[in-house]
Amino acid sequence: MVKIMDRIKQLRRTALLCSSFVRNYAYYKAGWDDGASMAKEDFWITVQSNFLDVAALEWTKLFGNSREAHHWKKVVADYDSFKNDMIKSCDLTDDDFSDCHKMIKEYRNKFVAHLDSDKVMKIPMFNNALKLTQYYYDYVLTELPTVDREGFPLNIVRYYEECFKESTKYFGLNK
Repeated sequence: MVKIMDRIKQLRRTALLCSSFVRNYAYYKAGWDDGASMAKEDFWITVQSNFLDVAALEWTKLFGNSREAHHWKKVVADYDSFKNDMIKSCDLTDDDFSDCHKMIKEYRNKFVAHLDSDKVMKIPMFNNALKLTQYYYDYVLTELPTVDREGFPLNIVRYYEECFKESTKYFGLNK
């Protein structure tokens, strides 16, 4: 019985991380208008930057280091099949997956977790990270018993859109 409860706890916490990544990334993206940040004052610049940093942190818990408790390789049963299905479903290649992983992990390591000596920050593109997280979240949700899904978005894509829309109300005030 303990193993089942541990598994449910692991799945719920993984779903929380996926949701947190999606929410923070949506909030970050909503602060941009045609390639330009709408954050013009220090407060809003900091808020927008923090959304990006939290998104990077949450994503690397899910995909960055296989020693993490909620890394996809520790959650899925057959991670080779899962990875192949995920990449195919997300219309990515192995190189796309590797590049996404490398860029986000490098950003997290060099500018969020530590401040290395690099003079130029390379903000990673999170489009593929979003697709990968959506796929992972859907997998996790199907693994959770229905009773344990309470409080989680049933549709993570719609959740992203709702968070994006919510955030535009605040960034819109900053135009």
